Amino acid sequence: SGLLGHGGEASDAAEGAAGGLELRGYFASACPHCKHLAPAWKEAAAAYSGPVRFREIECADANWKPVPENAAVCKGIEGYPTLKLFRGDEEVATYDGDR
Repeated sequence: SGLLGHGGEASDAAEGAAGGLELRGYFASACPHCKHLAPAWKEAAAAYSGPVRFREIECADANWKPVPENAAVCKGIEGYPTLKLFRGDEEVATYDGDR
């Protein structure tokens, strides 16, 4: 639970801080759509070798309770799953298609 990164956390954090691209998947453990997306997300993250880092962020647990350690990064997330592309700390795109 909590933050799940793809690759080494220290180097990924440095890349993100330097303005690298990061695709963030915000999820709730109780969310059926999130459970359905999880295998495809993991497969894409494992198969992808480009410049975008994949990052899963658990905003709510299996009882729909907020995950305290992720409260700041989950601020403003209203539905799950939510997919957003960031460059450093700046949001550059949000997926707004079907769940």
